[in-house]
Amino acid sequence: MRGAHLSVSNPEEVRRDFTCGSLRDTPKEGIRGSSLLPFSILSKRGFRLPLEDRAAGPRRLGRSKGTAMKDRHPISIFCATACGVGFIPLAPGTCGTVVGLFLAWGLGFLPLPLEIVGILLFVGFSILVSGRAEQTFQRHDDQRIVIDETAGMLVSVAFLPKTGTLLLWGFLLFRLFDVTKPFPARRLGDRLPGGLGIVMDDVAAGIYANLVLQGVRYFWG
Repeated sequence: MRGAHLSVSNPEEVRRDFTCGSLRDTPKEGIRGSSLLPFSILSKRGFRLPLEDRAAGPRRLGRSKGTAMKDRHPISIFCATACGVGFIPLAPGTCGTVVGLFLAWGLGFLPLPLEIVGILLFVGFSILVSGRAEQTFQRHDDQRIVIDETAGMLVSVAFLPKTGTLLLWGFLLFRLFDVTKPFPARRLGDRLPGGLGIVMDDVAAGIYANLVLQGVRYFWG
């Protein structure tokens, strides 16, 4: 392990605290080096006791890099990134929403019951592939996972005629609510596990956008 070490002139004066992972009592004299973690201390018999490296980097999702490499799901990654658009470095979430816009336009040619069934199936599929992609990327709601934006866009224009004007307003309103995440959208994303948390905050944003569009259409035609 790399890091600073304590040099102790009298190891008998050092008492270790395994509960807190630090020195309960500092030696009276002879200690050189930084008191900051990570460091190693000497036991009474002179053995080095390395403590956990606290500078290991950002928290990952529980699996080692080698395990993550073995757990790749190429088909799930392809779908979770909306056919690869999630790898676009500039505004991947917006790109995923554009995919949803065209998909919503295509679903508009179906009878309404089939359209709703298609949206529900797509949301369920999004939850599945997002959870698997998260295992590979080792980060919750990685920015490359954009199928949740695609699903949210579908929800934002459900039960509405797929005219160019409504699709455009659905796109803009969904992006607004997806970025701001009003209650309870942000809480859903933070508290729900795996793919469920990744997708449901965007579904909530889509519901907000849909309600606004339904209200505008009802009062102003």
